[in-house]
Amino acid sequence: MDKFIESLIKRTNSVVKKTEEEFGKLNSEQLNKKPAPDKWSIGQIFDHLIVYNSTYYPIYEEAAKGKHKNSFWQNINPLSHLTGHLLLKALRSEKLKVKALKSFEPSSSKIPDTIIKDFIGNTDTLLKYFKKIGNDNVNINKTIVRSPANKIITYTLKDSMDISVTHMERHLKQAERVLKG
Repeated sequence: MDKFIESLIKRTNSVVKKTEEEFGKLNSEQLNKKPAPDKWSIGQIFDHLIVYNSTYYPIYEEAAKGKHKNSFWQNINPLSHLTGHLLLKALRSEKLKVKALKSFEPSSSKIPDTIIKDFIGNTDTLLKYFKKIGNDNVNINKTIVRSPANKIITYTLKDSMDISVTHMERHLKQAERVLKG
């Protein structure tokens, strides 16, 4: 298996472990408490991650099954390799605030107290795709995928997988800040 994918799997497992340890025993009230009216609760953060990760499943499944073929646009878009790097840079920035797109926003209603278990199950699915892609030796540098948010935006499969994990790591830190109050 590709060392990069192994590192993504390790990072994802770390997110799952920290999530279980820090948030697994919280009750419904703790999960739904917002630090401010315009801020997300811990439950909403994990709901957002489930929504976000799930949008990538069709892309990862296609790649894992070896059915992905770069479209004409994916082959000629000169920005595909740059776009992923810019998104990763933004996600890794401590100073840059990135507002979630409407399609990725969490539920505004009360989040069920199963949200942490739901997130872990969602992440298990993500890990299955990563392992399948790694075991089948998919060329993650030459496979160009579209963003689930906008079909015009394309980046490498490698960057999309890194974006998924980095996005979870970023929001885990956000959830930790909310927990500390």
